[in-house]
Amino acid sequence: MQRIPNIQEFVVDPQPGLVDWVKSKLILRDPYVPVRADMTKWYLHEHDELATLRHVLEENYADYVLAEAWAATYKRGDYAEGHTHEGWGWSFVWYIQSCGSCSPLIFPDTQHPWLGPLWYHEPWQGTVLVFPSEIVHYVPPHTCQHDRIVISGNLRKK
Repeated sequence: MQRIPNIQEFVVDPQPGLVDWVKSKLILRDPYVPVRADMTKWYLHEHDELATLRHVLEENYADYVLAEAWAATYKRGDYAEGHTHEGWGWSFVWYIQSCGSCSPLIFPDTQHPWLGPLWYHEPWQGTVLVFPSEIVHYVPPHTCQHDRIVISGNLRKK
């Protein structure tokens, strides 16, 4: 059995002004989602500001379409509980403001936790990670002084 999940990595440099645009869209924390950070609504995929990301995703996943996207701003102490995006096909996270010291994205081995995580990713700015939606993942509490800002979302079969 292979322990490494099918995760692909791309680089999409965030365009100037994207961080400020995301910050202008933030709403309050939603107690009904597993992300304990400031978030936007789930319709960012409809905006032209994500055209470059949409192009990269749909070029590499031709049988899929960007179905929803949202942003999250992690301040010091913010985190995401273990969760999946079951039923979508593929999910992604795009780091638009982060550094290698920011809290990583972790894919735990839920069947063999003593073996350590299946995969661990340091969140370098501009990196887009695409992974199967059914894989459990989480973000430990953010420890950097600056915000860790991501755009996440789901792809669905055409």
